[in-house]
Amino acid sequence: LSPNSPSNPAARGSEVTIYGTGFGVLDAPDPTTGVAGFMAPLSVSIAGEPAQVLSARPVTGQPGVVAVKILVPWNINVSDPVAIDVQSGMLHAPAGLTIGVQ
Repeated sequence: LSPNSPSNPAARGSEVTIYGTGFGVLDAPDPTTGVAGFMAPLSVSIAGEPAQVLSARPVTGQPGVVAVKILVPWNINVSDPVAIDVQSGMLHAPAGLTIGVQ
């Protein structure tokens, strides 16, 4: 793991993990995996393009913190920084969040 920054941008098509709070209420854990899902739909966009959400799981030992693993879209214009939006149901992450992409 390495933090994203202007000097360490994520490559298009790479996996990135976003950590955050306020994703809403969890469903009951899946009986086979033990992983709980979120009741509200979760989506992420980078530079206005949808990013594929690979997983979203609570972080063990960090109450309320969620790790969201995504794929950085291939079809975004490379610039630094670019806007990132995380949406859970009708709620959006605060404006001004960015990610470095190469």
